[in-house]
Amino acid sequence: MAHIQLVKQTSSGLLLPATPESCDFLHQIKIGEWIHADFKRVRNYAFHKRFFKLLQLGFDYWTPVGGAITPRERKLVSGFVDYLCESVGREHTPALSEAAEQYLNTVATRRTRDTALLKSFEA
Repeated sequence: MAHIQLVKQTSSGLLLPATPESCDFLHQIKIGEWIHADFKRVRNYAFHKRFFKLLQLGFDYWTPVGGAITPRERKLVSGFVDYLCESVGREHTPALSEAAEQYLNTVATRRTRDTALLKSFEA
């Protein structure tokens, strides 16, 4: 499959060869012969370079955040503490909330015990 470069130079929509290799290829084709082509535009190199520099800058300033405990898990434990308080007939006390937080911190520590947080541009 030949790769040729064409450029539109006239208002009528006529495509002309942009390189000598493209011109040689087109001279080999007979007049009236049908050819099939997939057309692509060439990327704007300056914009492409700027875009990837911007990605690199964002990566340099980005710090992974998050946690070992998802908001859904935190809500589940909080809802369970509320359920226990309702079934016993007592008010929700700060001590119960603190116990739930300690449990969640223990689970988070257990989950991240052997995990190293690495930031890689290749990933």
